[in-house]
Amino acid sequence: MKILNKKVDLDRFWKDLSCSDSSILFLDYDGTLAPFTVERDEALPYPWVPGLLNEIIKKTISRLVIISGRDVTVVQKLLHMDNPVEIWGCHGRQHLFQNGEMESEILPRADRKVLSNAHEWIEDHGLSDNMEEKSGCIALHFRGMKASRAGPLEKQASRAFEAMLPGSGMALEKFDGGIEIRSSNTDKGKAVEKVLSEYEAVPPCAYLGDDLTDEDAFKAIKGKGLGILVREDFRPTMADVWIKPPEELKMFLTQWRDNARRKRQ
Repeated sequence: MKILNKKVDLDRFWKDLSCSDSSILFLDYDGTLAPFTVERDEALPYPWVPGLLNEIIKKTISRLVIISGRDVTVVQKLLHMDNPVEIWGCHGRQHLFQNGEMESEILPRADRKVLSNAHEWIEDHGLSDNMEEKSGCIALHFRGMKASRAGPLEKQASRAFEAMLPGSGMALEKFDGGIEIRSSNTDKGKAVEKVLSEYEAVPPCAYLGDDLTDEDAFKAIKGKGLGILVREDFRPTMADVWIKPPEELKMFLTQWRDNARRKRQ
């Protein structure tokens, strides 16, 4: 574990967490709770993750929030939690409340047209197996490809997709292992801001993520809570702390479970 922000006092953070009547733990999924795999449908969490998260939900007063680029239903299936969990899917376009209620933004016609055109381009170039279609967004994955093919292909696809965007509210974004077309008004940082806006005073909170798409969340939580980069290899980031998975991730989640206020029996 490495402190990146000299203003951060972890001992003080754990003490505040133990004394607070509320707290929020934000978690990314891919690359954070689950190691990356070429086969996206097989990206299961580390074996101990569901158990630890279930304990946090069941035993503490913490609000646990998953924020992922994946569709909500896919996160549910992969994570396979015993207890209901709040999930923001597709970078915040979908919101599954802990009580099971679901909200999802509706895309304007121009934005849907962009996604349709992108889908057609991907199929025409024989890349259907690398495509991930989600609610209001479409991703093209290059993970597992040889660099000699992935690099030129990413440039070609990016040029084609960027030409589709004018007149829409969509944007082309990069993530670790691919590119994605999604609403320019939706990102993980905005999801964090929506959650924090529900509180008159922001309680102890932390956001754990690994990807470039998590930088929006690190920016949103800056100065209010902890931004924690979860990666084996360091990269420039706005996060306050860097931890290496899986050992240091397990240690952090265990400390959260042990330090957060207990629910009254």
